[in-house]
Amino acid sequence: MSKSLQKQSERKKAYSSVSKHVERIDGKEKVDGTVEYGDDLVFPDVKHVKLCRATIPHGKLVDVDPSAALELPGVRRVITRKDIYELQDEIGYNPYYGPAIKDQPVLALDKVHYIGDPVAAVIADERDIAEEAIDLIDVTYDEMDFCEDVDDALADDAPIIHEEFEAADTFPDLEQVEGGRDTNEAFQFNLRYGDVDAALEEAAHVFENTYRSPPVQHMPFEPFVATARANQDGTMEIWTPNQSPHFVRNEIASMFNMPQSKVRVRVPQVGGSYGMKLYAKTEPIIALCAYLTDETVKLKMDIEESFSTITRHGTKIVLKTGVADDGTILGRKCDVYYDTGAYAEIGPRITKKSGYTAAGPYEIENVSIDSHCVYTNKPPAGAFRGFGVPQLVTAYEAQMETIAVELGLDPTEYRKRLGYKEGSTHPTSVPVKSVGLVECIEAVEEAMEWDKPLEQPDDPALKRGRAIACGYKACITPSSSGALVIVSGDGSVTVHSSSVEIGQGVKTTLAQLVCEGFGIDIDYVDVAQPDTATSPFDTITAGSRTTFHMGNAVMRAVDDAKDQMRGIAARTWGVAANEITVEDGVVSHADSGNEMSLGDAVKAEFGKAGGTLLGRGYFTTEGGHHDPETGQADKVTVFWFFGATGAVVDVDTETGKVYVRELQNAADVGQAIDPDRVRGQILGGAAHALGQSLHEEMVFDYGQQTNQQLLDYKVPSFRDMPEKVGNHIVEVDHPDGPYGAKGVGETGSFAVSPAIGNAILNATGADVKAIPYTPERVLDAVQEAEDK
Repeated sequence: MSKSLQKQSERKKAYSSVSKHVERIDGKEKVDGTVEYGDDLVFPDVKHVKLCRATIPHGKLVDVDPSAALELPGVRRVITRKDIYELQDEIGYNPYYGPAIKDQPVLALDKVHYIGDPVAAVIADERDIAEEAIDLIDVTYDEMDFCEDVDDALADDAPIIHEEFEAADTFPDLEQVEGGRDTNEAFQFNLRYGDVDAALEEAAHVFENTYRSPPVQHMPFEPFVATARANQDGTMEIWTPNQSPHFVRNEIASMFNMPQSKVRVRVPQVGGSYGMKLYAKTEPIIALCAYLTDETVKLKMDIEESFSTITRHGTKIVLKTGVADDGTILGRKCDVYYDTGAYAEIGPRITKKSGYTAAGPYEIENVSIDSHCVYTNKPPAGAFRGFGVPQLVTAYEAQMETIAVELGLDPTEYRKRLGYKEGSTHPTSVPVKSVGLVECIEAVEEAMEWDKPLEQPDDPALKRGRAIACGYKACITPSSSGALVIVSGDGSVTVHSSSVEIGQGVKTTLAQLVCEGFGIDIDYVDVAQPDTATSPFDTITAGSRTTFHMGNAVMRAVDDAKDQMRGIAARTWGVAANEITVEDGVVSHADSGNEMSLGDAVKAEFGKAGGTLLGRGYFTTEGGHHDPETGQADKVTVFWFFGATGAVVDVDTETGKVYVRELQNAADVGQAIDPDRVRGQILGGAAHALGQSLHEEMVFDYGQQTNQQLLDYKVPSFRDMPEKVGNHIVEVDHPDGPYGAKGVGETGSFAVSPAIGNAILNATGADVKAIPYTPERVLDAVQEAEDK
């Protein structure tokens, strides 16, 4: 064991709560069914909202006639663009929203941009009445040509989807996003490092390949549901299972031209998200309905409507790589196209942040990356577990495998030889720190017993293969988190933060950090649900940033409370504050032997009746300078995180069916705050990616999705998981992370698809360049390989 690992191991033994498994503090209520999700909240006299949606992919909105719907008993109101225009005149209402570009209207105004685009909102006494009423709304369109994919959208004769659009100017990392006119390219990120053209000219071998992935759906158990109320005092209340409550508050306040303090967003338990419930989705329309009716209104969507609301980006990725005879990569040119659908949503951030990683986690002296965010007439695409990185990993890891096979190199050793090490230079010229890439590959190798030969199945139609792939991702930078810890007179602690529990266990993680900081039992800690009226600002709960950012904020809040306790004890005992320690739940002064509990310290300040001591903590990561032309930067991310997956597959060469027999996943998490929960996150990411690898795909015909229900859109079940699955923790401490921690929520999703695809190549020689690996695609590739 190295000295650094030995020191890390000794430090772990000293922890009381960190690096240990504890039961989830929200586990019991989830098991016994008492937890309240958004649909469980009860509001008296609530009215129900349903949306009338566009039936063409692109066209001018000629007329919206709600008269027949308004005659239906129980219908209270039908809101259309006419109401929006009137509200603009009355209060300066801004109907457009979006985290990167303000291009999405709350209801269609002059045009519709995809099948499913909201055109009108029905408010009725009952949900089924509202649903019946939307079919009675008469909508007239003037159809226009539409763009089915990025190739259509970038063609010279392509119809323009947005004649002009305006940058949101919300996030500092998106300052390069500008408005546009008469273009279907919402945003482009460029990165230049070295001289790629010269490197390709010099190379002994040049590989050029195109890889594609389709739009897919997030598919959490809970579809969209939200409730809003406009109060007589001019305030707005929203209850929504959203990953970014402060963003929603600010967006709604901006739309209605009201102070942010007048908008309150409360987050009930979230029934899963994977990025689906990030930024504003249902909230703008229910806020509008509540404002115009003075009613409490609720919008509950079904699964089919989720498909029409947000998706994961489909991609087209073209890689051109020049290598020397020994496999050294001399240069790599990456052209990446993200299909962002009808509205940009957070596509520009994905285009930029993921674009940084398009060349892969490899030492390459010359890199050129052009990453494009492209409008099409499909449902909008936004954040999704992995944030655009899994599509990239699928491409560059497939090409890495191809290069190794063509040159007769061992693919795994090839990756380890070229992979990032501590201090490697990223193409932005920034050194890469806290690097566990090779360790992840080695963990997978060990778990798969890589040195042993692979046994083939008895069935001659089945061919078995195996492969390892790896990937990496940046964390959103800059961003901010704030936390409050409130110590009560009995020594118990309440944590207030805007980090949202979406199933990942953040409540328990933050509680563990508090326990470690104060030296108390977890039964004495409660973590409140996010509420913008009481919870400090947090950028978002996404991007594997929460443990790092909010964890640091919570630790600083604990330290602030402990500093106050030292001051209280110093005044009480007449000693110096720096001589006082707060640990193991006790405030003590060694020289005098004086000590008191945390609760006693609070009472010493506020009296025997008790009080509350408030600790505040804030943590912000700063952004750096970026050259908009070359992409060169002095600060790219606060940390990188790395993962690897190994797969064993059997391929039926007669049908093309792929059977995944084994998955081994490894993630560099810095420090596992709770190892069991971390392994669960790694497994969850891998299971999510398995469906996208084998069968998940949104299929479109003339702009209409043809598999918009679970009968046709297959998501993986427990039975689809391979019998042999391993999830392995690699811990390369980050110096600025809480106890060395980084993030883990996305890492397991990075390399599953390319590991499976490369295992298919290893088994059959078939090189499948599009996911999912359906029997049809695989069989065609197998037959093509046999014909060579």
